[in-house]
Amino acid sequence: MAFNKYFWGEACDSFLHKYKSSKHCYEEGEKQKKFNLKLICCVDTGWGNINSTTGHRFEGYDGFFFEDDDKNFYQTNSTGFYDYSYQHDITEGMTFSFIANVTKNLELGYLKECKCTRVMRIKSEDVKILSYPEKTREEKEKDLKESKRIERGANGEKVKDHFNDECQVCKAQGVIENSSFIKENGRRYSEAHHVIPLSENGTDFTDNIMCLCATHHRQMHYGDVKVNFDHYNFHVTLDEKTLPRIPRWGGE
Repeated sequence: MAFNKYFWGEACDSFLHKYKSSKHCYEEGEKQKKFNLKLICCVDTGWGNINSTTGHRFEGYDGFFFEDDDKNFYQTNSTGFYDYSYQHDITEGMTFSFIANVTKNLELGYLKECKCTRVMRIKSEDVKILSYPEKTREEKEKDLKESKRIERGANGEKVKDHFNDECQVCKAQGVIENSSFIKENGRRYSEAHHVIPLSENGTDFTDNIMCLCATHHRQMHYGDVKVNFDHYNFHVTLDEKTLPRIPRWGGE
């Protein structure tokens, strides 16, 4: 669990005012609805919670607050999501998918215009991470420096050797010879790029590494880039243009 935990007063002061136009998008009692929601924060509800069905007060779990794509506001203190948060490294800004029931819709405290949809009955095994928060420029610089450090390792060199120091993106774009300079040892300059960054639990195995020129390495970190992969290939989209399949090498 990597998020900051707020107390209720702090939460009201910090972010609730941003959701004054939030709307209820579901009716109370709707069951087994699929939600794709971005985590805003965790709030310490150590004073307990109210069971919306029985009205019984109980010592509750942390409250988690989310938003949808239209900035509507959601809350859960489901034990399933609570358990998931302690089993995985999650943080604010991550988007999750899960199945839940809609319980009593809330209008939160003094912010009566901030309508909050409450969701419950989440099973921890059904929670999936859909996306990670957008990184700051400083975080991207840190990732690039870490990638530079690791690329000098054995597996980065293996990938560059395997692809003869040719930039795989240049080749996919049909560029016969990229503009990288020739080093003193006669090899073309190339860099090893970790497709899933090490900071996001990516591996240093060869099948997570691409051989790139310096320009495309930086574009991977700072540009409009999407990368998916299957067992054999990377599928890269640069500036909304999908490139031909790029081979993914599993080593020897």
